[in-house]
Amino acid sequence: MNNSFKDDTFLARWLNNELTAEELEDFKASEDYALYEKIVSGASTIQPNEFDGDRMLALIKDKRSNTIGTKPSRRMWLYGAAASVVVALSFLVFNVLSRPELIEVASKKGEKKTLTLPDGSEMTLNANSTASYFEDDWEKNRFISLSGEAYFKVKTGKRFTVKTRSGNVHVLGTQFNVQAINGFFEVKCFEGSVQVESGEDEEILKPKRAYRRLNKKRGTLGTFKEATPSWTQNESSFASVPIKYVLIALENQYNITFQGKTAFNDLTFSGTFPHDDLDVALKVVLSSLQIDYKVAGNGIVTLED
Repeated sequence: MNNSFKDDTFLARWLNNELTAEELEDFKASEDYALYEKIVSGASTIQPNEFDGDRMLALIKDKRSNTIGTKPSRRMWLYGAAASVVVALSFLVFNVLSRPELIEVASKKGEKKTLTLPDGSEMTLNANSTASYFEDDWEKNRFISLSGEAYFKVKTGKRFTVKTRSGNVHVLGTQFNVQAINGFFEVKCFEGSVQVESGEDEEILKPKRAYRRLNKKRGTLGTFKEATPSWTQNESSFASVPIKYVLIALENQYNITFQGKTAFNDLTFSGTFPHDDLDVALKVVLSSLQIDYKVAGNGIVTLED
């Protein structure tokens, strides 16, 4: 074998396709190229349960100890280098194949999306929301990360956790709604019981009870009457909610953009707007608060003083 091949960086560059055309041509012409090709091909088929890194390392150490004090031959060097390549590739394949698969689900503006989770539980995302979970680990750890709003129907079983930037919700088997958007955090329990953790707050919610927290202030408890979240019935309902969050809901449902809305942040809205008629929705929200507005053809709604 050419002396230039007896270099760990050479093998690494070969595996990364970084050899020059001349180096690759010389390597392919060598008697050892076919052996390395077989090593790489075999490593790519390794399954996680077939690789024992500790055993491989012990074998390599044992072969090294038997050659101390003797001058290694070219073939001995070749097998040692080959074993190193196998260990490196096997370790890489083992880690890639054994990594839990992350499932990510997202809904677009104006879209709702329902997903059946691995245990049969159901999650429905409201418009412009995202959720993620590890499918392979679900049996041991029912854990979901959520940004936006979702309604859950959870099968009885191990602890089920929904994590948001504003707080966490824990249940065993129940139906509940979680909304976490731009500092607005609200949880409603429709069935069973729900444990809510947000900042310094920790509450247990029973059916028809709700928890709300705005911009990291202390949360408040309340009640509600609906049997299911209104948004699952193509309506959005609010009870004394700051107008900026109502406008976000309008943007998410109709894929529009408001301009000049910061001047009205002190207003609150109580009421319901539909998801299938933008003109009616704008009148219900904006006209009731005596806010003038103009709708442009490009989806821009300008709020006026």
